[in-house]
Amino acid sequence: MGFNSGYILDFLKALGNEGEVRLEFKDSQSAGQMRPEDPDAEYKYRYVLMPMRI
Repeated sequence: MGFNSGYILDFLKALGNEGEVRLEFKDSQSAGQMRPEDPDAEYKYRYVLMPMRI
């Protein structure tokens, strides 16, 4: 499973220094998602990543 590192960096830059990030994966053929781990965050959002074939 591989992901475009530019997309991952975009998410982390938008998040800033807000804390930990949760990565969730079902399998190597499905989209993964990233989301902030802070339960007290003002906004709840997720970032969907499609895997690349390697």
